[in-house]
Amino acid sequence: MASRLGLEQHVPLGPVSLHFDDALEFGVFTHERSGGGSFLTPEHLQSDTSANDWQDRFEIDALEVWGCGGSEEAEEQRKAWQWEEREAEARRRINLGTGDIEADKELLRMAGIISGERSGGSMG
Repeated sequence: MASRLGLEQHVPLGPVSLHFDDALEFGVFTHERSGGGSFLTPEHLQSDTSANDWQDRFEIDALEVWGCGGSEEAEEQRKAWQWEEREAEARRRINLGTGDIEADKELLRMAGIISGERSGGSMG
């Protein structure tokens, strides 16, 4: 990106921080000239390119994560996805055989298998 901007070297941003809320819905990028950023403290500052403190608050539309973990974590994730798929398939096939769909749904709700908004597969 630096070459597209015509810059030949790294541009120090100064003390900055990037924070996301727990639900990953909103984020805040903060530049504090006076210090306090998560990535660079004032004693590490060589030159500051901004004369003002500023903050950019934004809503997260999409989030893409690359390469968190190694092959061991990837295998654990693959197994978890397989288990979730088996569980979803089992829920689609539940047939309590009472003939009363509402009673069957209520039993599944009490068991925590479905909630009021989710249908639990074929029980919809």
